[in-house]
Amino acid sequence: MYESIRIQNFRGLKDLTIEKLGRVNLLVGANNVGKTSVLEAIWLLTGKTFPMRALEIAKYRGLDEPSPYTPESAFHGLFGEFALDSQIVLSGVPANGSKETLTITAGGVRTMVLGGRPMISENSGTSLFFRFESDGTTEESELRYDGEGRYLGPTSAHTDRAGQLLPAGAQMNIELLASGFTDASRAGQIPSIVAALRSTEPRLVDLRLGYSAEEKRPTIEAVLSDLDSGIPLELLGTGSRRLLDILVSTARLQGGAFMLDEVDNGFYYATLEAVWRSIDVATDLASVQLFATTHSWECVTAAVEAFRGDPDAFNLVRLDRIGDEVVPVSYDHEVALAATTGLVEVR
Repeated sequence: MYESIRIQNFRGLKDLTIEKLGRVNLLVGANNVGKTSVLEAIWLLTGKTFPMRALEIAKYRGLDEPSPYTPESAFHGLFGEFALDSQIVLSGVPANGSKETLTITAGGVRTMVLGGRPMISENSGTSLFFRFESDGTTEESELRYDGEGRYLGPTSAHTDRAGQLLPAGAQMNIELLASGFTDASRAGQIPSIVAALRSTEPRLVDLRLGYSAEEKRPTIEAVLSDLDSGIPLELLGTGSRRLLDILVSTARLQGGAFMLDEVDNGFYYATLEAVWRSIDVATDLASVQLFATTHSWECVTAAVEAFRGDPDAFNLVRLDRIGDEVVPVSYDHEVALAATTGLVEVR
């Protein structure tokens, strides 16, 4: 788990340091202040030398696929002020006191023919270079555009279970969900996950993992008390599916970091305290560090209430933009409780 993180020249974050991190960290602040960017930066850091995550972030943001004319469009927005000749530096200090640093630079040469003449761009941004340093060791990798609409780079992340980003409104794909479900089942966690999901669907009795030979993919069925047969997971409500994604992701990460954008998305406000209690138990059991965002007052107060019994695990971080800098203000549980009880605005 990280005790502190530092983000330099990433999107709109020129130089942001957040210290005294907890196991569960809830980020609040105005629109466009950089909350989601913090999650993305930590996700890149946990990926070490897996640059494909840069493309995945672009996809989450709804950016267009790269073209032969503007391949750098897939990730030029990662760099502060869109400056491809600068570098991004992401660093974290884990509890053991070591330091992890990921440096991202853009480069590459692109040749285009305009008006019958070849035009060469020396720093076209058609390649991304990742350099990860920790404990005196260095790892490097490259993401390179092939000129035909594709990027070439490492095809799988050896650090896949070290970090996961779940964007607002997104769902885990069924293969990844099934993998996590299997991990949770082996660890004997399915009964506790089912019990937690009853806060969003009281009729839930059990969850069953299966396989569809026709669709050639795993399936998960929900067993409800008033139905004779199971129903596809897809037919459960948004809140139930969201909570299942959260708890299964936590189970499969085991010691990693989980980045959750708009944590309250899909939940009825009255269920939020129970949701946070489930998150507290799950992250503690799996030793997972959670970074989540919200705009909701109900979500903040529910989190503070839920962590009354585990105050040292919780940290509330408000981000404020002052001029061109983003400044963090951290509230431990005691201060956050005093603020929410006194109806002091902390968002």
